[in-house]
This record gives sequence, structure tokens and C-alpha cells, in this order.
Amino acid sequence: MEVGLSELKTEDFSWWAAAMHSRKEIAFESMQDLPPGADNETIARYGIHAMAVVPVFVRDKLDGAIGFNSNDDPHRWSSQELNLLREIAQTVSRALERKRWIEQLGRSERFRTRITESIGEGLYVITNGEITWVNRQISEILGYDRNELLGTNGEFLLPRDRTLQEFASALVGGLMEEGIYVSEDRIGRKDGTLIDVVTSFTSLGVREDGAGEILCAVRDITESKKMQEAVAAAAEAYATLFSAAGDGMLVHTVEGVIMNANERASLYTGHKLEELVGMSLSELLSPDAHQIYIESIDEMMRGGVVTFEADLRRKDGKFTPAEVTARRTRIWGESVVLSAFRDVTERHKAEEETKRRAMQLVSLNEIVKAATSSLNLETVAETILQVTSVVTGAEFGMIMLEASPGKEEYIQLAAVGQALEMKNVVGPQIERAFVTDVMAARDDSIILDLTRETSIMPKEVAEALRKSGFAEALLIPLRSGEKTMGFIGLGSSKPNVFKPQDRRFYDAAGAEIGVAVENALIYRELAAEHERLSLLYRSAQAISGELELEALLNRTAAEAARAVGAEYALIALAGPDSENFNWSAAYGIELNLLDGASLSLNSGIGGYIMRSKRALIVPGEDEITPEQLSLLQQDPVASVLGVLHGAVVPLVAGDRVLGVLILQMDRERRGFSREDVLLLEAIGRQAGVAIQNARLFEETRRHLEALEKAHQELMALDRMKSDFVSTVSHELRSPLAVIEGFAKTMVEHFDQIDRETERESLEIILKKSIALEGLIENILDMSRIEEGRLEVARDRFELVGLCEHVRTDQETVDESYEVQLEAERKPIMVVADREKTEMALGNLIRNAVKFSPNGGTVLIRASHSGKMAEVRVEDNGIGIPPEELERIFDRFYQVDSGERRSFPGSGLGLYITKELVQAMGGTIAVTSEPGRGSVFTFTLPLAG
Repeated sequence: MEVGLSELKTEDFSWWAAAMHSRKEIAFESMQDLPPGADNETIARYGIHAMAVVPVFVRDKLDGAIGFNSNDDPHRWSSQELNLLREIAQTVSRALERKRWIEQLGRSERFRTRITESIGEGLYVITNGEITWVNRQISEILGYDRNELLGTNGEFLLPRDRTLQEFASALVGGLMEEGIYVSEDRIGRKDGTLIDVVTSFTSLGVREDGAGEILCAVRDITESKKMQEAVAAAAEAYATLFSAAGDGMLVHTVEGVIMNANERASLYTGHKLEELVGMSLSELLSPDAHQIYIESIDEMMRGGVVTFEADLRRKDGKFTPAEVTARRTRIWGESVVLSAFRDVTERHKAEEETKRRAMQLVSLNEIVKAATSSLNLETVAETILQVTSVVTGAEFGMIMLEASPGKEEYIQLAAVGQALEMKNVVGPQIERAFVTDVMAARDDSIILDLTRETSIMPKEVAEALRKSGFAEALLIPLRSGEKTMGFIGLGSSKPNVFKPQDRRFYDAAGAEIGVAVENALIYRELAAEHERLSLLYRSAQAISGELELEALLNRTAAEAARAVGAEYALIALAGPDSENFNWSAAYGIELNLLDGASLSLNSGIGGYIMRSKRALIVPGEDEITPEQLSLLQQDPVASVLGVLHGAVVPLVAGDRVLGVLILQMDRERRGFSREDVLLLEAIGRQAGVAIQNARLFEETRRHLEALEKAHQELMALDRMKSDFVSTVSHELRSPLAVIEGFAKTMVEHFDQIDRETERESLEIILKKSIALEGLIENILDMSRIEEGRLEVARDRFELVGLCEHVRTDQETVDESYEVQLEAERKPIMVVADREKTEMALGNLIRNAVKFSPNGGTVLIRASHSGKMAEVRVEDNGIGIPPEELERIFDRFYQVDSGERRSFPGSGLGLYITKELVQAMGGTIAVTSEPGRGSVFTFTLPLAG
């Protein structure tokens, strides 16, 4: 069965394709004349009897073939037929080449169009040394606006490390030799930053006018250069990754033959690198581990990676637990397995440690639960100690708490098990010395082996504990933050009960217990504080309710004595013109007992109180210090009363001692607690304030007349404010009515208004809007001045130019007046706030215009005046009456105040002007003559 040539399959003619690629022609006349490699059966199947084929090449690339087939057998091919076939092949080749050239040209045009539209390079053209064209990208790259670049010589675009001459020589040389010059340099942007660029310079030839043009293409490579440097650094780092990896790395076949290894693999296995290469993976794994690897092969082949743990066999025969990760990959073009393994010995230890820590956390949680079970100090201490003893395996325990801060004395708060009190075993003095030394030297837990001598524990203590049957002790500090409040002492009759590796657990337990103990202490202090505050509140109510001085003093003495359980109390007040206190009140004792006994302000107990302003506590006879005894023996009052156990408390108001409160305690009572002292000092402060209030109450009566007078003055000021509100309301309504009227007219008759009327209406609306803005600014400025928020700058500027600017603005607003400026020829430099100066001068000019109702000229004069600059504003208006000149700068004040004022205004302009000028270090004054005008003069400091 024959097959048509249209169904020809290339694989049946591989001998033909090889010949075509070699530019060989194929021609055979019959089946007996077939070329080498040809298959008779295949050729016969396609119905071929004689054939001539010529290859078709396009640009040295085989693109096809053209041939003749003949059914004649044999058929002798003539030279004319072969030449015709060759010419046809060449014609087809040229046609295909032209077609592809046309297609490539079309693609090039489209590509060039896209490049032109979205080119990323900055382009500019230099014509005879001057930039004549730039694209958008060059402006973005360099940060310059297009207009900033056009027309310049471009010297600021030169590389920072080359001179113009060097760069020009290199540029000309490159263009002459290659027709293009490319340089990589660093140039500066407009903002001063340096960027890395590649610049290509290409000659565009000479224009018709003879000007030479150069096209410059600039590409910012700053980021790419950074990326190249980063890539180079990364490549260098990755180059050493395999050899310096933290894991052992083996490259081997799927069957396990090792092809390569890194240094860590050599370290883990004990084999040299050259020994590892060629070994089988089975030699490095235990039999069980190798079986696991074999069983994991299928999983690795499916998923590409497998991880398992195995015992790694070292060269010395020992085994190391390791985690192995095997991954299929391709290296050197081969499919291999990359196995990474790491020693997990420490991880196994860590896992065991984690389990141990978890158990400790459970134990710690039990301790925390016990610590938070109550806020009663004794209850929580006993609960904590019982749980801690069970958790640590101790047979006895105690909690020792610091008696008071800084005294280094400890009291036993709770105890369990044997030896409930250490002092019964070792004696109180040794116990105190031992505890103090240990707690001062250590902030963490201490484990003591009592069977050996140790420098931490005194011999006597260790011997006493050993005789009591103890082999080991544990001391855990109780800490809250940075503060150590005491410790827990635990003991055992067996050795090695307390583990050194558990010290962190012991410390954590001590921290939790310390916080709980501190909370209980705080709760106890808060309860005592609450009781003290209740007493203080009741005494404050009793004392503050009295405004009569004598009754107040008697009540204070009684309340103070009852608050602390004193036997009696005395009060003496400091006289204004005396050197002694005056006895003023007593409770539980008669004042006549003190007749003849003077309490000095300068010496003895009284002098001490006046100097220190703090309470003096006198303990009992068995605890009094020599200094306190000397102070009492020198004081006449103490000798009269026989005070050996009491307190002297200052009555304080602010920083002034108004008197003293003396209390005598029952001799059987031990003394005052810290809370008692705080309570007495608080009562002393309350009493001092109450005494001052009582005196102020009397003084207040004497000031009623003055207050009434002040009230009248405030009423007058209130009337002025009312007038101001009325004035401002009028000033706001008038321009608003005008604006509304003209705006409504323009809206309602928009199509009927001519351009001139429209312009005039808008000018009126603008003037009234400016007037409203000025009024509002005046009110805001007054508010800033009254609240002390007025801020002025200290700028250096030229005064005459500022005057001219203000003059021009005023003439723009109101053309019916002429504002003139006369000034010296030389500049007048001042130091002031430019904006505030414009405001002050503008207020004076507007004031001059307002009070010149018939139009006219306002004159501004600027000149030097000693160390100051002087500005005068003169008008020929109505002037100011002499009696009004003193009040002209007061706020809200107007010459023609009242409901029917001739001139608009809020009465704030001159007030604000005066405050502004004075704030800038200047002065302001006015002279006026009714009917002939006024002159306002202000000064400003000259610039040095």
C-alpha cells in the first residue's frame, strides 16, 4: 500500500535530513541507486522511484527542501533539471529571507515605538556645548526641572571625580575612535545626593546650520549597582555554604554511594573527606537506621524529601544520635540525594530538661496558688511553707522576714516540721549574724551540704544543725523586683535532695512567694492606713468645722490626744512679735501649770521644731538617746512637765510653723509607731491650715470694703464689655447687611446687571469682607494678648520697604485716600516681628483714614532716632480732644462711644497696636489738635 508524500514523516527520512543539513543534494535515478542509509521498503511505501532534492537555506539556516519525484523507473536527471531545481531553491530562499526581513523590520518599528514611548533612560541633546533638548526621564533622574536644564552648558552634570578638561578629552577621543563614548560615573542630583549612572554619548552629526549635536543617554544604576554588590556578596557567601554549613552534608546516589561531603560531615563521622567519598551510606548508619533509610526511599522519591532520626556510626565505632534530612536534587547535571544531618544529643538533653521544667512549672503553679490563696500575712505564710516543703522534698522549713527596712533583723513568720525555730538550735545571736551575712552576700538560692565545712555557714551553726540530724539545707531569697524581704529556709536529713540544676526553679519560686508576701504586707499596711485615714478624716471634720480660734485649738488638742491614746495634749502658738510660743489650749491638763515656763522659738524643743519643721519623738527612759536627753534637760517646759515619753508636733501651714502640739504618753506604753507619727503630722498640718483659715476669716471681714470697691470697678468693666459687645454686633451687622444686599441683588438680577455695576458691587462686597476680617482678627489678637499667648519674632528686616508695602495695600483697599511715604534715603534696618509691625502700621493708617471723613492725605514718615527707628503716621482729620488722649489706647475705648457713633470700629485697634509695639521692644505715643488732625508715633529697635 502506497502512502502519499503529503503524509511523509520526517523520522522515516533521517538520512535525508542529515544530508540537507550538510548542504548536500540528493539525486537517485532508481531504487537500485539509493543513497547510503536509505530504506528500500520505506521509499517504496511512499511511491518514490526516482528523486532529486535541493536544500533551502535562509541566512545559513536550513529552512526546508525542494525536490522532484518521478514515477519513471529509472529516470535520468538532466543538468537542466537539476539547475532549474537549484534556481527554484535560491528563489525560495531569497523570498523567505525577504519575508522574514520585512517581518523583523515591522517588529523593530513596533519595538522602537514602544521604547520611544516608555524608555527608562534619561536623554538630552547637547548642541555646540549647550543642552537643547531633554526628555521627562532625565528630569526625574537628576531632580532638575526641564527649564532648569535647557540652555545650560551641563557642567553640573559632570562626574564628581573628573575635571571638565579630562572629561572632554575622553569624550572627544571616544567619539572620534568608536563613534560612541560610554562612561560609568557618579554625578550629583539637584538635592545634593550622589547617584551612580552609565552615560552613553553618541554623535548625531552636524546640522544644516553647522552646529554639532551629541545625544546623551543617562541610566541610573544606583540601585542595580547595590544589587550587584549584594549579589556578589551573596554569591561569595553561598559559595562557602556547603563547605561551612552547620550541618553535616553528604551528596550521594539513591543507592547510598557518597559522592561529596563537607567539613562538618568529616567532624561528625571522624572520617577524612577523601575517606568519605566512595563510601556507602550504610557504613555510616546503624543497621536499624539504614533500614529506616531504605524504608523512606519511596517517600523521598514521591515527595522529594524525607526526615528521620538515626544513630550515626563514627570511625571510632561510637554512635551519635542525629537528625537526617534526605532530599532529591540535581547537582552537576545528575539526579542525586543531598543528606543533611545534625547532632541532636543536646536536643535530647533539652527535651529531658523541658520535661523536668514542665514538672517544675506544675510545682511552681502549686506554689503560686498557695501564695495567692489569702491576703492575711500569717495565713499565706503557713500555706506557702507547707506547699514549698512538699514540692522540694524538705523535712522542715521556715520563713524569715525582715523586721523593718534597713535594720538587718529578721523575724520568724512561719515554720513547719522539725526545728520550728532556728534560735532554739543555734541561739539567737548566731542566728542573726548568719542570716544577715548570707542575705547580704547572695541574691540567689544557696544549697548547703551540712556534712562538710563551708565558708558560708559558721561552724557553730553547721555543728548545731548536724547534731539535730540535718544533712542538707536550702536558702531561697524572697524577692520582689530588686528588693529582698527575707528568705525561706528548708532542710533535709538526707543528702542530695536539693539539686543545683534546680536553682532557677528555686529562685523563681522565691520571686513568686516574695511578691505574694509583699502583697500581704501591702494589704496589712493598707488596712492600717485605712484606719489611720478614718481617724484623720474624723479629726479633720471636727477641726475644720471651727472658725473661732479658741474653740478650734481646744478641739485640736482633744482630737490629737484621742487619736494616739495620749495622756494629755498642749498647744502653743508662735506670736508675731515674741521670741516665745504663747500657751493657747490644753486637754487633760491645766494651762496654769505652765505659768512661768517659756517655750522658746529659738532654742530647746521649740527651736528644734521651728528649724526642722518635723515631729520630735521622745521615747521612754530606757530608750532615750543622750542627744534627746540633753535637749529635754535644757528645755524649761520639759523640766516643769517631766516629759520623758511623748511627742512634739509642728502645726504647719504651707512652709510656716504656726505653733506646736505637745503630747504626753502613758509611761506603760512603749512608744509611737510610724503610723502614729504620720497621723500626728497630718493632724498638725490640718490644724495649721485651720488656724490660718480662722485668722484669714477675721482678716476677710476687714477686706469687705475693699472687695465692695473692687466689685464696683468690675461692674464698670462689665459695662465697658457690654458696650464692646454692642459695638461689635453693630460692626458685624453693618458690613454683613451690605454684603448680603449686594449679593442678593446680583443673584436676583444676574441677567440684568451690566459689567460695570457688577464690578462695583463686587468691590463693595470685597471691602466689607476685608473689614469683617480685620474686626475678627482684632478680637482674636485681643484674646491672645489677654491670655498671654502673644508671640513675637525677632527678625532683621528693612523698615522703609515694609512701610511702602503697607501703604500700597491701603491704597488698593481704599482709593479715595492718598497715602504718602517720606523716608530717609539710606535703609533703616530693625529687629522686630515683620508681621506684627505690618499689623501695627496698618491699624494706624486705617485709624487715620477713618477719622478723616472728607478724604485727604495720610503721611507716613520713617527715620532714625538714636538707637531706635521711628515711624510717624500723620492725618488731617478731626483730631482727638485733649481729655481723651490718656485713654485712647485702652481696650474697648472709643472717642465717640454710644449707640449713635459717627465712626465705625470696635475700639481695639489702638489697644492692639500698643501691645504689639511694646512686645517688640518699642514705644508708642500720640499728639493731636482737634480739627487739625493727629500724629501717632511708634519706635522699634534698630538692628546692631
